[in-house]
Amino acid sequence: MNDVAGQRDLEHFVYYIIRPVRKVTQETEAKIETAKRAQYKLPFPPLHIIDPKYETDQEHDPIGTTTLATNTRHIGSSDVIIDYFDPLSQASDFDRAVTFALEKPLHILNRPDVEKAAADVSSEKHYIAEFLFSYEKYGPGTAERNLPWLHNWAIGMLSALHEGTQPVLLTYEHNSPLFIFHFGMAFALNKDIYIARPADLRQHVVEGTKSIENVLITLDARCRAEHPDIRDKQLGLNEKSYKPTKT
Repeated sequence: MNDVAGQRDLEHFVYYIIRPVRKVTQETEAKIETAKRAQYKLPFPPLHIIDPKYETDQEHDPIGTTTLATNTRHIGSSDVIIDYFDPLSQASDFDRAVTFALEKPLHILNRPDVEKAAADVSSEKHYIAEFLFSYEKYGPGTAERNLPWLHNWAIGMLSALHEGTQPVLLTYEHNSPLFIFHFGMAFALNKDIYIARPADLRQHVVEGTKSIENVLITLDARCRAEHPDIRDKQLGLNEKSYKPTKT
């Protein structure tokens, strides 16, 4: 884990756990609980672990915007983020992006699962897994010059979001962990979200369900109402790919 001494008395640390919340098997839930209990056995155990399954209202938010906002606040108020990696969880990639954008130290709980995802180059998830290893090692706000290229890519994406003053243009990509990561960074920075070609997004919206797609449609409608004169070309290319390119 990153050296976080000096931020707060170590005995009063608050952790937030990144974890799947919906459609979790009993086996996975048991593993998560075991990983949480292990944290309390550390030389400097956390004062508290914020678990979004229990401390974020999951029942009274039919779309998902309140859930994401609450989890963002939880991450912002935590000292250390612990990550139980589930390759199928979209919301976990959102939380990882928020963790990175808010410069919170991160510790991986189930490294073998991250290693497995990193080795599967056929999936976008391997980019997320490789980034997690680098971010855990080098930490937030690092000034290292020789970071792994994927870490530098993420820093570049975040810097561009920090510098922008207009609404952030996102081109929706279905089931894309990298798209979710970019969206999470923009959300954490409280940016207005504008979706290029929203008709493509609406194809994946199911009314009355909690989903990333419903959140995006809601945020896009809000942005268009607040910025009626904005057009895609004013914000940049509307055919943006989130796949990292090694330079």
